[in-house]
Amino acid sequence: LQILNLSHNQFDMLFPSFPPSSLLISLDLSYNDLSGWLPESIISLPHLKSLYFGCNPSMSDEDTTKLNSSLINTDYGRC
Repeated sequence: LQILNLSHNQFDMLFPSFPPSSLLISLDLSYNDLSGWLPESIISLPHLKSLYFGCNPSMSDEDTTKLNSSLINTDYGRC
């Protein structure tokens, strides 16, 4: 699995962990009802290049410095 689109699902929590061996390169969590911050298991996925988690009104976007610097595309804007 390389691309996972979980957008527009009204999720209010994330999976507790993603395996570090994951080959995921794109993850879309936008337009849900997530809160807090992204788990370390997502932030540190080794192959992740695109991460979208905008439009989650209760989600914190204050500490974006934790994001993997190799990410090419990110979207964490408010809607």
